[in-house]
Amino acid sequence: MDVRTNRADELRRLLQACFSVEELRRFVRFSPDGDRIGPELPGGVVSLAELAAAAVGLLERVRLVTDPAFWTGFVRERGLWAAEIGAVQAMYFGAAATPMPAPQSFDEVLDALIASGVFRVFARLFDGRRVENLLRRAGVDVTGLPTVYTPTPRAWWEHLAEELRQGAVRAPEEVLRKLVLGALEEYPGNTTLLRARGLIGGAAV
Repeated sequence: MDVRTNRADELRRLLQACFSVEELRRFVRFSPDGDRIGPELPGGVVSLAELAAAAVGLLERVRLVTDPAFWTGFVRERGLWAAEIGAVQAMYFGAAATPMPAPQSFDEVLDALIASGVFRVFARLFDGRRVENLLRRAGVDVTGLPTVYTPTPRAWWEHLAEELRQGAVRAPEEVLRKLVLGALEEYPGNTTLLRARGLIGGAAV
Protein backbone atom coordinates (compact mmCIF):
# COMPACT_ATOMS: atom_id res chain seq x y z
CA MET A 1 0.00 0.00 0.00
CA ASP A 2 1.27 3.51 -0.88
CA VAL A 3 1.76 5.24 2.47
CA ARG A 4 1.25 8.68 0.94
CA THR A 5 -2.07 7.70 -0.64
CA ASN A 6 -3.15 5.96 2.55
CA ARG A 7 -2.49 8.97 4.77
CA ALA A 8 -4.35 11.28 2.40
CA ASP A 9 -7.31 8.90 2.49
CA GLU A 10 -7.14 8.71 6.28
CA LEU A 11 -7.07 12.49 6.61
CA ARG A 12 -9.99 12.80 4.19
CA ARG A 13 -12.03 10.28 6.20
CA LEU A 14 -11.13 12.04 9.44
CA LEU A 15 -12.21 15.43 8.12
CA GLN A 16 -15.50 13.92 6.96
CA ALA A 17 -16.07 12.36 10.38
CA CYS A 18 -15.23 15.51 12.33
CA PHE A 19 -16.91 18.26 10.34
CA SER A 20 -19.95 19.23 8.36
CA VAL A 21 -19.45 21.10 5.08
CA GLU A 22 -19.68 24.53 6.70
CA GLU A 23 -17.59 23.49 9.71
CA LEU A 24 -14.84 22.21 7.41
CA ARG A 25 -14.82 25.48 5.48
CA ARG A 26 -14.46 27.39 8.74
CA PHE A 27 -11.76 25.06 9.99
CA VAL A 28 -9.63 25.62 6.89
CA ARG A 29 -10.33 29.35 6.91
CA PHE A 30 -9.11 29.68 10.51
CA SER A 31 -6.08 27.39 10.10
CA PRO A 32 -2.61 28.97 9.74
CA ASP A 33 -2.80 31.30 6.72
CA GLY A 34 -6.36 30.14 6.17
CA ASP A 35 -7.53 33.60 5.13
CA ARG A 36 -5.42 33.15 2.01
CA ILE A 37 -5.98 29.47 1.23
CA GLY A 38 -9.61 29.15 2.35
CA PRO A 39 -10.99 30.75 -0.84
CA GLU A 40 -9.24 28.03 -2.88
CA LEU A 41 -11.75 25.46 -1.63
CA PRO A 42 -14.56 24.73 -4.11
CA GLY A 43 -17.50 27.07 -3.71
CA GLY A 44 -21.19 26.51 -4.23
CA VAL A 45 -23.00 23.33 -3.31
CA VAL A 46 -20.59 20.43 -2.86
CA SER A 47 -20.80 17.21 -0.91
CA LEU A 48 -18.81 16.72 2.27
CA ALA A 49 -16.79 14.01 0.52
CA GLU A 50 -15.88 16.38 -2.35
CA LEU A 51 -14.97 19.19 0.02
CA ALA A 52 -12.87 16.92 2.26
CA ALA A 53 -10.96 15.58 -0.76
CA ALA A 54 -10.32 19.13 -1.99
CA ALA A 55 -9.24 20.21 1.50
CA VAL A 56 -6.71 17.38 1.76
CA GLY A 57 -5.26 18.27 -1.63
CA LEU A 58 -4.94 21.90 -0.59
CA LEU A 59 -3.47 21.17 2.85
CA GLU A 60 -0.90 18.85 1.29
CA ARG A 61 -0.01 21.26 -1.52
CA VAL A 62 0.78 24.11 0.86
CA ARG A 63 2.39 21.68 3.35
CA LEU A 64 0.15 22.59 6.28
CA VAL A 65 0.09 18.88 7.08
CA THR A 66 3.76 19.19 8.11
CA ASP A 67 3.12 22.21 10.36
CA PRO A 68 2.62 21.32 14.05
CA ALA A 69 0.41 24.40 14.45
CA PHE A 70 -2.13 22.90 12.06
CA TRP A 71 -2.44 19.71 14.11
CA THR A 72 -2.53 21.62 17.39
CA GLY A 73 -5.42 23.64 16.01
CA PHE A 74 -7.14 20.47 14.82
CA VAL A 75 -7.01 18.94 18.31
CA ARG A 76 -8.14 22.21 19.88
CA GLU A 77 -11.11 22.29 17.50
CA ARG A 78 -12.06 18.62 17.90
CA GLY A 79 -10.62 17.43 21.20
CA LEU A 80 -12.81 14.34 21.38
CA TRP A 81 -11.00 13.06 18.29
CA ALA A 82 -7.52 13.71 19.69
CA ALA A 83 -6.37 10.08 19.43
CA GLU A 84 -7.52 9.73 15.84
CA ILE A 85 -6.01 13.09 14.90
CA GLY A 86 -2.71 12.08 16.49
CA ALA A 87 -2.66 8.83 14.54
CA VAL A 88 -3.11 10.61 11.20
CA GLN A 89 -0.64 13.33 12.19
CA ALA A 90 1.99 10.65 12.80
CA MET A 91 1.52 9.45 9.23
CA TYR A 92 2.63 12.90 8.03
CA PHE A 93 4.82 14.13 10.83
CA GLY A 94 6.11 11.21 12.88
CA ALA A 95 9.67 9.94 12.90
CA ALA A 96 8.75 7.07 10.57
CA ALA A 97 6.62 9.18 8.23
CA THR A 98 7.41 9.14 4.52
CA PRO A 99 8.63 12.62 3.53
CA MET A 100 6.30 14.75 1.48
CA PRO A 101 7.30 14.99 -2.19
CA ALA A 102 9.50 18.01 -2.87
CA PRO A 103 7.71 21.05 -4.34
CA GLN A 104 8.03 21.00 -8.12
CA SER A 105 7.80 24.72 -8.90
CA PHE A 106 8.64 28.07 -7.39
CA ASP A 107 4.93 28.80 -6.83
CA GLU A 108 4.59 25.56 -4.84
CA VAL A 109 7.61 26.48 -2.74
CA LEU A 110 6.23 29.95 -2.09
CA ASP A 111 2.76 28.60 -1.22
CA ALA A 112 4.30 26.15 1.25
CA LEU A 113 6.47 28.83 2.86
CA ILE A 114 3.54 31.23 3.21
CA ALA A 115 1.32 28.56 4.76
CA SER A 116 4.10 27.43 7.10
CA GLY A 117 4.22 30.93 8.55
CA VAL A 118 7.74 31.87 7.46
CA PHE A 119 6.72 35.40 6.49
CA ARG A 120 4.89 35.84 9.80
CA VAL A 121 8.12 34.78 11.50
CA PHE A 122 10.06 37.37 9.51
CA ALA A 123 7.55 40.01 10.60
CA ARG A 124 7.85 39.00 14.25
CA LEU A 125 11.63 38.63 14.45
CA PHE A 126 12.92 41.52 12.35
CA ASP A 127 12.29 45.19 13.04
CA GLY A 128 12.51 47.93 10.40
CA ARG A 129 16.26 48.46 10.24
CA ARG A 130 17.12 44.78 10.56
CA VAL A 131 14.66 43.80 7.85
CA GLU A 132 16.32 46.29 5.50
CA ASN A 133 19.67 44.66 6.22
CA LEU A 134 18.21 41.20 5.62
CA LEU A 135 16.75 42.30 2.29
CA ARG A 136 19.99 43.93 1.14
CA ARG A 137 21.91 40.74 1.94
CA ALA A 138 19.34 38.86 -0.17
CA GLY A 139 19.86 41.28 -3.07
CA VAL A 140 16.50 43.08 -2.84
CA ASP A 141 16.33 46.76 -3.81
CA VAL A 142 14.16 48.21 -1.05
CA THR A 143 13.62 51.48 -2.92
CA GLY A 144 11.04 49.77 -5.14
CA LEU A 145 9.00 48.54 -2.17
CA PRO A 146 6.57 50.31 0.19
CA THR A 147 8.09 51.82 3.32
CA VAL A 148 9.14 48.94 5.55
CA TYR A 149 6.25 47.57 7.64
CA THR A 150 3.64 49.86 6.11
CA PRO A 151 0.74 49.41 6.79
CA THR A 152 1.64 46.45 9.05
CA PRO A 153 4.58 44.02 9.23
CA ARG A 154 2.48 41.05 8.07
CA ALA A 155 0.88 42.99 5.19
CA TRP A 156 4.29 44.24 4.11
CA TRP A 157 5.75 40.72 3.96
CA GLU A 158 2.65 39.47 2.13
CA HIS A 159 3.24 42.21 -0.44
CA LEU A 160 6.86 41.12 -0.84
CA ALA A 161 5.75 37.49 -1.27
CA GLU A 162 3.46 38.52 -4.14
CA GLU A 163 6.27 40.57 -5.68
CA LEU A 164 8.39 37.41 -5.63
CA ARG A 165 5.57 35.37 -7.18
CA GLN A 166 5.03 37.86 -9.99
CA GLY A 167 8.73 38.12 -10.79
CA ALA A 168 8.83 41.81 -9.87
CA VAL A 169 11.92 41.10 -7.77
CA ARG A 170 15.01 40.05 -9.65
CA ALA A 171 15.99 36.34 -9.26
CA PRO A 172 13.07 35.56 -6.88
CA GLU A 173 14.17 31.95 -6.23
CA GLU A 174 17.60 33.06 -5.07
CA VAL A 175 16.16 35.94 -3.06
CA LEU A 176 13.82 33.58 -1.22
CA ARG A 177 16.65 31.17 -0.48
CA LYS A 178 18.86 33.98 0.86
CA LEU A 179 16.06 35.38 3.01
CA VAL A 180 15.49 32.04 4.71
CA LEU A 181 19.18 31.25 5.15
CA GLY A 182 19.96 34.79 6.31
CA ALA A 183 17.21 34.63 8.93
CA LEU A 184 18.48 31.23 10.07
CA GLU A 185 21.94 32.66 10.66
CA GLU A 186 20.41 34.92 13.29
CA TYR A 187 17.82 32.46 14.64
CA PRO A 188 19.33 29.00 14.06
CA GLY A 189 16.91 27.21 16.38
CA ASN A 190 13.67 28.58 14.96
CA THR A 191 11.58 25.59 13.93
CA THR A 192 9.62 27.41 11.22
CA LEU A 193 12.82 28.61 9.58
CA LEU A 194 14.32 25.12 9.81
CA ARG A 195 11.30 23.68 8.01
CA ALA A 196 11.61 26.46 5.44
CA ARG A 197 15.22 25.50 4.82
CA GLY A 198 14.06 21.96 4.11
CA LEU A 199 11.60 23.27 1.53
CA ILE A 200 14.03 25.49 -0.34
CA GLY A 201 16.78 22.89 -0.11
CA GLY A 202 14.77 20.16 -1.81
CA ALA A 203 12.85 22.30 -4.25
CA ALA A 204 13.19 22.10 -8.01
CA VAL A 205 13.28 25.86 -8.44
